[in-house]
Amino acid sequence: MGLDKSYHKIVDKDYKLIKSKNAFLCYETFYTISKGSDHFNVLFGSVLRDFDGMNYYFDKEKYIFHGQAIEPNLDNFQKLFDKITLKYINAPYLWGGRTPFGIDCSGFTQMVYKFLNIALPRDAYQQVEHGKIINFVEEARKGDLAFFGDTKITHVGIILDKNKIIHASGKVRIDAMDNFGIFNVDTQKYSHHLKTIKRII
Repeated sequence: MGLDKSYHKIVDKDYKLIKSKNAFLCYETFYTISKGSDHFNVLFGSVLRDFDGMNYYFDKEKYIFHGQAIEPNLDNFQKLFDKITLKYINAPYLWGGRTPFGIDCSGFTQMVYKFLNIALPRDAYQQVEHGKIINFVEEARKGDLAFFGDTKITHVGIILDKNKIIHASGKVRIDAMDNFGIFNVDTQKYSHHLKTIKRII
């Protein structure tokens, strides 16, 4: 069963422009945009290219957007980080998902970093190839990525203050973390074995 043509659009020629040209990101969990009498839905983190505060353009078409949007910017890390991560809290786990309605572990880290204007690869085993190694949990700081697995990297989360980590496992949640791994605060058991910590920011 294929995806109905009305639900997608091929953007091969427009892709680089979407990523680089005056792009803002939707800061609404869910928002309906309009173009004439047609209405479309955009989600938290959707790219609004050439956004002027009211309109944005895609494939030479103008769309009206009256919601909240922000420009990705690492300079706003301290101001944005907590707000962005908490937008996803309790979002259900969905393999391949990247929205507050369903997200996986690497999709979560990728989307948070997207708001900071940092492009991460899609999967955890690819993300671990980036950044500087941090040797001990005690040396980690807010925003560092922690990677987990037994023989290979299978999970990733973002370190918070005070030996806490936010990650997508069943849902986006905050758990305790130490040099052994993630300690699930609900089950009172370790759920993931720590492999390495990387500093991207």
